[in-house]
Amino acid sequence: SMSQGTSLSQMVESCTKAEKLLKKEYPEIKQVVSRIGSAEIPTDPMPVERADIMIALKPKAEWTSAKTTPELMEKMEETLSAIPGLEAEISQPIQMRNNELLTGIKQDVAIKIFGDDLDVLTQQAGKVKKMIENVPGVSGIFVEEVAGLPQIQVKYNHEKMAAYGVSVDDISEILETTFAGAVAGSLYEGDKKFDIVLRMDPSQRNVESLEQLSIPLKDGTDIPLSQVADIDYSPAPAQVSHEDGARRIYVGFNVKGRDVQSTVEDIQEILDEKLKLPDGYYYNYGGEFENLQSATNRLMVVIPIALVIILLLLYATVKNVRESLFVFSAIPLAAIGGVWALWLRGMPFSISAGVGFIALFGVAVL
Repeated sequence: SMSQGTSLSQMVESCTKAEKLLKKEYPEIKQVVSRIGSAEIPTDPMPVERADIMIALKPKAEWTSAKTTPELMEKMEETLSAIPGLEAEISQPIQMRNNELLTGIKQDVAIKIFGDDLDVLTQQAGKVKKMIENVPGVSGIFVEEVAGLPQIQVKYNHEKMAAYGVSVDDISEILETTFAGAVAGSLYEGDKKFDIVLRMDPSQRNVESLEQLSIPLKDGTDIPLSQVADIDYSPAPAQVSHEDGARRIYVGFNVKGRDVQSTVEDIQEILDEKLKLPDGYYYNYGGEFENLQSATNRLMVVIPIALVIILLLLYATVKNVRESLFVFSAIPLAAIGGVWALWLRGMPFSISAGVGFIALFGVAVL
């Protein structure tokens, strides 16, 4: 991604440069293709200053720059950081789309800040980014861009307009024709009808040209628009995101080399200590961590139920409480072995590990 308001031509140039750089530095790449912005009828809305660079890799046996996919992704991300103004974040396409489909956020974890004022939200999001950027495991930090879209603002001077006898509707109609266009006639090709639309050339849509835009007066003369209005560039909201009826901005990041749970716990300690939000503003977590919390809560219910069912099945089989409890006592020993195996491999307890423990408990009592 690049800064808000980046032109399509500049984005194409940067993506082309990124493609050539990747192909030159990494022989592991089989093919690389870029997709900039979104179509006129988009199923995946994305502004023109953002692009997806899709990379197809050769078989791992032919790799020379890295041995593993995470290592190669990290090196590519470092290489792309050399392109001025380009912020690159590399992830697996299916993982990214899955995160976006489930939570609306492409990153693994998002810190969502809620409040009324977009300027305050942007300021607080910047603070959060600085606080968490050095936390181990945090990678590819992205702050949702809600402001900074450049626009041409025309401020009418009503006193001068009254002196020249020009109304707001007159000037607004001329500006609408200049930018949106006006139908001047029709063109027929057989049974097909096409409207002929007149509007200003895109290269002339700037402050200097607008200042000289002719405004007709009732006496038949013209005056430039600058005589009755002040024209300049000003930043405007790029988008206004809402969630549960409240304005929102998020700081998203991916987790590499650590588990999501411990990473978020470290971040929570930092935010509790340093982040002081104004009254009426609050934050929570989204992304994969949101799903992790939901699944963990369900797992805390499923595991006890599974243990009870195992005990009931044992009793139904042996018809003896003492013998059932004796066989059931193998489960704690199996759990100890499972925990030891996780520790030995340096793996955290996860949802998949929890499901594995349930299967282990069933095997232990066979």
